Amino acid sequence: MQFSERMHVANGEAVDSMEVTVVPPTTINTTPSFKAKSIVWLGSLVLTGLFITIICIVLLRSGENDIADGVDMAVVDRQGYYTYLLETYDPFPSTPQDQAITWLAFQDEPLSGKDLEDRLNQRYALVVLYYAHGGAFSWNSINDDPGSGWINSGGVGVHECDWKGVDCSNNGTSRQITGLRLSAEQGIKLTGSQLSTEIGFLTNLQSLYMADQGIQASIPSDWRTLTNLMILDLSNNEIRSTIPDFLGDFTSLQAVLLGGNLLSGSIPASLDDSNIERLELQHNSGMEGRIEVLLTSMPKLSYLDVSSTSVSGFLPSTEVQALQELHAWGSRITGTIPSEISTWSNLGQSRIIGTIPSEAGLLPNLEAINLSSLSMNGTLPTELSLLETLSSLELRVSSFIGTLPTEYAQLNDLVVLDIAYNGGMHGPVPREYQNMKSLKNLYLHGTRLSGTVDPGMCSLHLTHFTADCIERGEVELNCNCCTECFNLP
Repeated sequence: MQFSERMHVANGEAVDSMEVTVVPPTTINTTPSFKAKSIVWLGSLVLTGLFITIICIVLLRSGENDIADGVDMAVVDRQGYYTYLLETYDPFPSTPQDQAITWLAFQDEPLSGKDLEDRLNQRYALVVLYYAHGGAFSWNSINDDPGSGWINSGGVGVHECDWKGVDCSNNGTSRQITGLRLSAEQGIKLTGSQLSTEIGFLTNLQSLYMADQGIQASIPSDWRTLTNLMILDLSNNEIRSTIPDFLGDFTSLQAVLLGGNLLSGSIPASLDDSNIERLELQHNSGMEGRIEVLLTSMPKLSYLDVSSTSVSGFLPSTEVQALQELHAWGSRITGTIPSEISTWSNLGQSRIIGTIPSEAGLLPNLEAINLSSLSMNGTLPTELSLLETLSSLELRVSSFIGTLPTEYAQLNDLVVLDIAYNGGMHGPVPREYQNMKSLKNLYLHGTRLSGTVDPGMCSLHLTHFTADCIERGEVELNCNCCTECFNLP
């Protein structure tokens, strides 16, 4: 619209008038300038960025609660995930724990979902174990096998239950670690001077095998959380500690295998009335305890090995109903084998000391007797011939006297008969022994046996048949089919 002024006369007077000229609308410029549009666009971008920033800050600061409620960790940056792991586990720098967190945050796929806490705990425990026990350097066959899982062999994003040596159960909603088989057969060679305490995070663990690894460590107190454990096998390592009291709190524990270590101290009273069925403590010279207490206070104990320990005491004369195998050679147990041993109805193997009572022949399940290198004496009871299931009778390096009982020819299942180095044994080898069709190993050297071995013995084709068959003066045992002859002065 444009304005202009004109003058005209009205009634003789000059009057000002205004003329209006209308310009068509199409000529008016109503489009916003480029500068205005840029300001609007930038303002929207700033607001959007601010909104996203606020959301990220809220997610990062929400911590464990938000994550446990199933926040998708894919939308959270790895640095934030790393911060969460640091706050959760609080590791010392440059430790296996610190290495585990770094791998979980920056190399592994971040975990999420409702079972995040359980998954993270068990995954973290395995990764710490890997770094703590030389996984990167000594687990060669594991590291070279892309299908074995673990850290350097395709474990990224693979469920830890699918890693080699890891056993799991499925409760319908999640997979939980119930077993660890950390053995050389699995390609796992453990190193280090400490057992990983993080194994205590695996609260559903039922079996733990870490045998034959040479680990120099003590049993961590953090393992007291493994209350579902049924089998603990740390045999043939260099464990330097006492047996933890907390094992007595594991009501599901059935087998404790700690033989071949450097354990010391007494067997804890907390194991009394436990459900342990198998207890192996052999070759721990510092282990102490009373055999009569062990056998009478653990009602479900069926297998006990305290060989080469400092366990002492006397074999109880009371009934030990559950016991099937007892190994006690090289221990400090004294006295004689009680005649009441016949009431130990389940005894299947024994390595004990003293004289052999005739009542031992009343043990219906006895399969093996090993009394070698003990303070044994007396004659060999003929009643042992009643043991129909006996497969091994080992009595070497003792002080037995007398002759070989002819009745032993009735032991149809006997595979091993060893009376070597019993200088008081004399007389001939009974010809009836040629009827012992199961016999494979017969050790008679270091005795005073004499005479001629019946040729029928050669038909047995024994794997080992040793005797003092080289002439040595007045005493001589002629043997044409012995596999090895001795000549002892």
